[in-house]
Amino acid sequence: MPFTPPLPFPDEGAANHIRFCQAFGEKGVHLYVYGVEKADHFPARQSKEACETIARVHGGVAIFAQQNPALIDKGVFHNDVISCGNQDLFLYHKEAFVNTPEVIEEIQRYVPIEPIAVEISVEKAIETYLFNSQLLTLPDQSRLLLAPEECRELPLHKLPFPVDFVEIKESMQNGGGPACLRLAIPLTETEINKIHQPIFLTPSLYKELKGWIEIHYRDHLAPEDLGDPALLQESQKALEALYNILQIPLRIS
Repeated sequence: MPFTPPLPFPDEGAANHIRFCQAFGEKGVHLYVYGVEKADHFPARQSKEACETIARVHGGVAIFAQQNPALIDKGVFHNDVISCGNQDLFLYHKEAFVNTPEVIEEIQRYVPIEPIAVEISVEKAIETYLFNSQLLTLPDQSRLLLAPEECRELPLHKLPFPVDFVEIKESMQNGGGPACLRLAIPLTETEINKIHQPIFLTPSLYKELKGWIEIHYRDHLAPEDLGDPALLQESQKALEALYNILQIPLRIS
């Protein structure tokens, strides 16, 4: 595949994309969510032009939906803070989009999804990161919602699948929930074999990466440290070690 240069539009990628399908290996239907040029207080971080460009390169069925600008002004910068989906399930807030019922109707033209509206306030959605959870399909094809511990007190007992909770306080404080790991890209065996194999997570690679973190991560970082040349040297050393683990050539200018 030829090199694709960076997009000249605001684009924050997987945080504003959901793939729906009936079976995991299908290419499925892609929902791309964008914001208006500027809401009353905050600019949108995902442009429609970026969504359209990605869709053209990627192919498949694409549906474009505008995120509710009122929610952007409340701090919902990404779609994965207000909705999430996996295969034929769609978990969302009723105010997520400019025209939520029409968005759901259009998706259902291609995939018979089960839409599930969760009745909580927008503020509570932001506080708990419920929609930033991982909606998983397990090996036995059952479903599980892996949610932040902050969601434990929410009325989730009516969901048609079990919920498990994880404590990720530090990640939450920095604006990241379980969904930051939920990008799923279906690949054929041929496509998988063409990928640099040492990057695939295995028990031995996990052990190496854990050791790398324990060696190279500082346990605290103050603003004044950003001007310390030692931080740059440490970062370069850490990057060299990481690339060595992943067996990737590294050039640091």
